[in-house]
Formats: sequence, C-alpha cells, structure tokens
Amino acid sequence: MTPLQQAYLTKLHATAAANLEFFKLNMPQIYQRIVAASPLPTLDISDQGDLALRYPDGTMKPVTPYYVAQEARFAEFADLKTRPQLLAFHNLRAVSEQPSYGDMQRYHYSNLDVEFRNRVCRHFVEHYPDATGLNRYPVFGSAKGIPLLLVLGSGLGGHLDRLVLEYDVRYLVVMETDEDAFRVSLFFQDYVQLSRLAMEKGTDLAFILGPDIEHITRGLMGMLRQSLPPFIVHGAALFYAMPEGERLEAIKTSVTDTLWQMFFGLGYFDDELIGIRHTFRNLEKQWPAYLATRVVDEEAVAFIIGSGPSLDGLLPLLEKYHDRAVLISCGTALGPLAHAGIVPDFHVEKERPGIVYEVITRTVPEAFRKQVHLLGLNVVMPEVFDLFGEGTVVIKEADTMGNLLRQRAGIAAPALDTQPTVSNMAMSLALSLGFKRIYLFGVDMGYRDTERHHSRHTAYLGKLPEAEHLKRLLSKRPTQEKTVPANFGGEAHTNNILEVSRLHLEVALLAHPGVRVFNLNDGVAIEGAMPLLPEQMALDATVEKWQVLEQIRSSRRHLAIDPEKLAAMLLEEIDDFISPLREIVSRPRFTRHDVIDTIIEIYRYVHGQIGKTAASDLYRGLILMLLSLTYNAISLIADEDEAVAKAEFDFLNLLDALETGRAKVLENLPG
Repeated sequence: MTPLQQAYLTKLHATAAANLEFFKLNMPQIYQRIVAASPLPTLDISDQGDLALRYPDGTMKPVTPYYVAQEARFAEFADLKTRPQLLAFHNLRAVSEQPSYGDMQRYHYSNLDVEFRNRVCRHFVEHYPDATGLNRYPVFGSAKGIPLLLVLGSGLGGHLDRLVLEYDVRYLVVMETDEDAFRVSLFFQDYVQLSRLAMEKGTDLAFILGPDIEHITRGLMGMLRQSLPPFIVHGAALFYAMPEGERLEAIKTSVTDTLWQMFFGLGYFDDELIGIRHTFRNLEKQWPAYLATRVVDEEAVAFIIGSGPSLDGLLPLLEKYHDRAVLISCGTALGPLAHAGIVPDFHVEKERPGIVYEVITRTVPEAFRKQVHLLGLNVVMPEVFDLFGEGTVVIKEADTMGNLLRQRAGIAAPALDTQPTVSNMAMSLALSLGFKRIYLFGVDMGYRDTERHHSRHTAYLGKLPEAEHLKRLLSKRPTQEKTVPANFGGEAHTNNILEVSRLHLEVALLAHPGVRVFNLNDGVAIEGAMPLLPEQMALDATVEKWQVLEQIRSSRRHLAIDPEKLAAMLLEEIDDFISPLREIVSRPRFTRHDVIDTIIEIYRYVHGQIGKTAASDLYRGLILMLLSLTYNAISLIADEDEAVAKAEFDFLNLLDALETGRAKVLENLPG
C-alpha cells in the first residue's frame, strides 16, 4: 500500500471513528443500529487515490461520479420551479354554506370551526379572486428560506454541509432506509462538523434510520409533532441523496400517503363543546363512574364484539359460549346482537352526537336494551344512558372535561385509550378491568369483501329506511382504501381510520404482554392477537360469570362534584389559556419568517399545555386548523408585505375565535 493510500484510508477511518463517538453520545439509538453490523461494501483505493465501493458480489462503484451526479441534484434543488416539494394544500377558496355540518348540524351546539374557517377563506378570495399575485408552488420568503427540509438518503456526504450552509433551513431531517448506506456515509460525511454548522445556522437536525419504510414515516410524524405543527409538511422541500428507483419512490409515496395522519386526532371545538354540555348534564343525573382497575378474577374471559362483517358467521359461537364470558358490545354491534337475541352484558358507546340516540332507538328494541348495562363516555348524550337498564360513566382521556375532572376535581379515573374507534375503548376497558383472556368477535379492522364492510344487520347497511338523514350518514362507503395482511393469510382491505385503530390496538396489546388475545375474524391481522379459527375455539367454564359481573359493578363510584364550582374552574382555565396567546399575537411582524416564528411559537405553547389544562383540549383543533390555513396562504402570496398582512388578519381572527368560543361555553354551562 502506498503512503497516499495509507494516509487517505487513515483519514476516512478517523472520520468514521469520530462519527461513531458523536452518535454514541448524542443519538444512542442510532448508534446501536450503526454498530449492529459492518457495512457490506468495503473501500477500495487506487495508487492515485481514486476511491470506489466494492460490494460482496465483486461489483465496484466509483465514488467520484456520485459527486458529479450530486451537482445535478443541487441545480434542481436551487430552482424553485424544479425543487421537489411535498404538497398538502388547503382549498383556500372553499367557503362552506350553512348549515355548517350538513346533516350533522342537528347534533351540534355551535359551528365555530366552520364559521372562522369561512372568515379566513372569504378574506383570501376577496383579495385574490384569481391566480394573480399568487405563487404556483409554496414559497416561504426567498428561495433560500426553507422551514422544513427532508433529505431522502444519507449519500456519501458533502451535500448535508452544503444544504445547511447555503440555505436557511429551520428543520432538516435525514431519512435513510438503507442502513448499510448510512454506515458507509460515516467515512465520508463529518457528522460532528455538520452538527456544529447546524447549531451555528440555527438549524434543527434530526436522523430517522431503519429498513422499514412505514416505520420511518411514522417516526417522521412523531418527531414533527413534538416540536412543529403538523401542517408544516406542506411545502416541505425534498433533497434526494439516494439513487433513483423503486425505494426512493416508495419513501415519497409512504410519506405522502401518511400525511393525513399528521392531522388525525387534533379535535374540533364544536365537538369539545358537545362534550362539555353532555358531561355537565350527565353529572346532574348522577350516573356512577368507572374508577377502579384490575377488579376481575384472573381466570375471567371477555368477548369484545364489533360490527365487522365476520360477526355474522360468529354469532353461533357467541350463543354457545355467552354464559362463560363477559360480552362487551361495541357501538353498532348492538343491532346484530339484538337481531340474534344475544344480550351482551355491557354495551360501549363513545360518540357524543345525538345520532347515537337516533340509531339505537331505531335499531334496537326497548325490551332488549333494558337488559343491557351501558358503559358510556362522559361526553355521550345523557338521553342515551336512559335507553339502557343500567348506566356507568367512563371518564374520557385527552378531552376537555376528562382532563378538568382529573386535574381540578381530583377524579382518579383510569387512563383509557378511547380513540379512534369504539373497539379501542372496549379493549382498553377490558385490559383495565384486568381480563387476561380476550376474544375478538367482529373486530375485523377491515373487510375481505369491499361491498360488505359491516355485519348485515347494522345501521351501516341501510337498516333505517324511515330516517333518510341517518341513512345518508351511515351508508357512506369507507374512503382511502388500502390493502393489508389478513388474519388468516392473504390480503384484506382497510381504510385510514381502521388502520389507526389497528395500530392503537397493537400498542395496547404490546403494553400487556401477559394478556392472551384471540382474533377469530376473517379480517385484518392484528399484531399481538393470535389468529384462531372459529372451529378451533373451545372455552371451558372458569370463574362464575355472575361473580365477574358483580366485581365490575362494585368498581363503580358516585362522583361528588359541585357543577357550579367545576364550571368556574373551566372558565378560569380558558381565561388563563387565552392570555399568553394574546401576548404572542401582539408582537410586531415584518417578514414571512416572522409569521412562521409566530405560528411555531403558538403551536409550541398549545402543545406544551396538553395535559396541563383542559382549555388546550378545547381549543387545540380550532387553533391548528386556523394556523394551517395561514401557513398555506403565506406560502402562496407572492408579495412579502401582502403575505404578512394576510397573516395579521388571520391572527386577529384566531383571537376572536377564542373569545367567541368562551362565550359559547358559557351558554352551554348549567344554570
């Protein structure tokens, strides 16, 4: 080996060693992935210092052409007309006519979410009736200003330093699915220097590494939520530091397809107001509340019954074993059970609008209902509890009134996962009660047949011919369909809501490794739930069922709460929450960057208040929706001063929405 070869290799290995120490100190999880194996390629160097990567199959890839190709990528990136971006446009011209929620308006006590969104859109249309004065693609000030930059692939280095130095990047995220490629980059990219440069330029730097594309896209969403408003993905710049091909396209597609999850679960003011009104009225009725945990015998068995298409074929099993397990019905599953004459021990409801009352009264006979014990969230319409023989209130987590009851009224309710579907609530309840053996009936999380996504005897399949508005609401086909692995092999179909529901179930089961869950359904595979063919099921009598039911009933407690004091606490929290936002908005802004700073500061304030004040849950969705419209608008308005002026109108509109919301809360409090 020549002195040049030796010196060059020493330099490269020294860089790699320094990088390893950097990741070990600052990002230990990535360090563990890096040191798990050596890179498959090895370094090959000529007498003149020409570097190449040698692969196990004997092929070699020269390094120099990589840097030449990289220059073409930089030229593409420098031009706003060719720079790759992720686009998540709002329709800033979409003004909703009254009634704001269409057929759902009858179930709401306000329409602030739509009203204040309309104000923002009308203002935009008034000043920009056509495309004049607007950018075709998002621009955040100058061509150098980039709020969020996603670098797909780690490459061989150099590009990251240049991106940080040549552009004003707020947040830079490196996403790499090829762990070998990342290990190779350690020899060429000085990550220690990169971190120093990022600190000097004010760039937040993050890495997401792993072979599973879906995993790294979920990692991106989780990371952004911690520090950035989810809508900042709109207009995010993309830099490709990996070869063109299927993997690159798969990453782009995965990120784009999962953008909707960034907005999932943010909540709406109008929904929270329903929850406030219903909770106070449920407190006035003095329903007992579920507060204790781990109350059932360890040998007890629970059946969770959803309304998926598999339920129809599983009804004979329910009939056979109904006296040996606690039957927990979920939402619209009550209709098929009533049709089959199988009375569940408990029925779970989580939805707050009055449609629940209408569906139940039209699909389930009164004589059947009166045999059932309702477990309903505190936000459920009070009249729904009256439909059943018994009722127990379950305190909702991550909810305005749920958090107020816990934090200010001292109600030590168990933290249950009630999102996004009623099956999640039922599973969380069963786990909280202490069941160690759980069987899933009709919890399909999808469907084999795209023409049949629910049991034949649910309201979803047109069992309400005399109620046209309900028929329209419930007969809508699932949207955003995707194909996923099925429980008994092959493929099944699902949609976004059911996919998130499945993920929540899997997280819950992962947190309870001692619980055995059996999936009897010909639907979607659920990790942590064991597939069990119906003909293989055999359930011996264990603990007496009446004893388990009594254990659950005895866990209830009556809430001793003064509604007037609770109402005063809520208004106090609202006032305390709004005050800092007024101070943030009152500061002067002169550039688009100043506007983005304000948007991020508001987001971080609101995000930081989650779990600390009920007012954050009340306003979070409304605030983020309005801010996302502002962010979209300032990216499209070409003139800097006009963009700032638009933002000022929107910020004042936001403050008005908060005050109007307070007045609406006051209208719906008791007395």
